[in-house]
Amino acid sequence: MTLRKIAWLLCLLLAWFVANVFTLMALDGGVTWALGLLALFWGSLWLAARVGWSRLGHLAWAGSVAYGIGVVQWLDRIDTSQGLPRWLLAGTILLSLAAFSWVMPILVSWDGDRRRPKPAEPLPVEKPATPEQLRRWGPKD
Repeated sequence: MTLRKIAWLLCLLLAWFVANVFTLMALDGGVTWALGLLALFWGSLWLAARVGWSRLGHLAWAGSVAYGIGVVQWLDRIDTSQGLPRWLLAGTILLSLAAFSWVMPILVSWDGDRRRPKPAEPLPVEKPATPEQLRRWGPKD
């Protein structure tokens, strides 16, 4: 691995950590803060897919994964001693990890890709001369 790739992985790890801390603060702050932070992550992921900025998309995906793990940490505070509530909480944790880490980022990126403007048509290029034209023109043309 080159130094540039290692630096980028460290940047992603730092972004994940910061997003995880902000997620826990937002979840403690209330539903409005939590939904606002989630909209920030998914909005930047959509923008990255629409414009084609892969670096921003990677950072937004790291934020979305951190949000999912933050939700798991927040749900872990619920006291479930045994029985059915414990299994329901475990299922909720697995669903939130899958939704925030894979399903929703894929759907948001797909929608951003779908709405990306089509590239401009290439400029017309003159066709190369055929052997007949070359024979008829001669070397001075």
